[in-house]
Amino acid sequence: MLQSTSSRFSNVVSVLSPLPLFKYAVIAAIVLVGCGQQIAQASWVTLTGPGISTIGSVSIGASGTLSIVDGAQLNVTNYFALEASTSVFTIDVNNVCFLSICNGTGTLTNNGVVRISAGSNVAAGTYTPIYAGDWVGSGSYEAFGGTWNGITHKFTVDAVVSGNAGDLIETSSSRVQVSDAATGWNVGLSLAGNSGTDTAVVANAVSGGALAALQTKAGSGNTVKGAWEFGVFGGYNEGDPAYLSFEVGAGYSLNKFKLWHYSSGVWSQYSGGDVNYDGKYVNVTVTGFSGYALTAVPEPGVVALFVVGLVGVAFRMRKRK
Repeated sequence: MLQSTSSRFSNVVSVLSPLPLFKYAVIAAIVLVGCGQQIAQASWVTLTGPGISTIGSVSIGASGTLSIVDGAQLNVTNYFALEASTSVFTIDVNNVCFLSICNGTGTLTNNGVVRISAGSNVAAGTYTPIYAGDWVGSGSYEAFGGTWNGITHKFTVDAVVSGNAGDLIETSSSRVQVSDAATGWNVGLSLAGNSGTDTAVVANAVSGGALAALQTKAGSGNTVKGAWEFGVFGGYNEGDPAYLSFEVGAGYSLNKFKLWHYSSGVWSQYSGGDVNYDGKYVNVTVTGFSGYALTAVPEPGVVALFVVGLVGVAFRMRKRK
């Protein structure tokens, strides 16, 4: 059974793993996610969640995006190709995601951009996210949160350096976690290409009028799960992509979230790339640092429990009278 799902972030299709067996997929954008059987074409496609999917060949066309996240594993039995400079393939190593081409003997043709990411939920260490025999093409490889070795094809994830909101965090690690005690918000930053380079990071929790404006823009029923203004200095080039991880906890669906961008005093809804939810964090690729926020609509079950609780309180108060 083929199904598609939409996301509030952009025209993203979540594809639950494992997939049924397909011979060929031409990808406008594909994301592999979770357990189940879904596949579709869209601007973005994501494969997520634990499970191995098998497909004959994958061709990611111009402006197409394929993402593998949250434990999804893809086995390609013929060939895997990024056809154009605007083709993007992203793999987040959380929960042992991997791509295998012909059981590690096939060819990865990269004429676009391959991104290897480590969000806040990933332990430091060395990972092998892609198994291939030949690596060809004129494309590039970008590592978020660690170092990609183009010879051994292994990804070494940096340890997380933690700090508090408002602190200037100076580090040579490409992964930083910032906490705000007043709100309980936590956010992670995984930077590209600066592992081992001295970098200074500061993240301030949004408050006051800016926070009120966000809540108004998001609308009633939406809860702010994190709102931050960032500054990154040193080993980061303005405009480079980065990987943000908003801690939200368990019990949500990806389509319940909205991502926001804050610039020149105005909040606007933001369509980030490589969006996924791993059961604890919402992870997203952004371009450049300014202000970003995440809001969520409670799941129906949570709302129902809240209503039941209110009814119970009202009943007890009535009995006392």
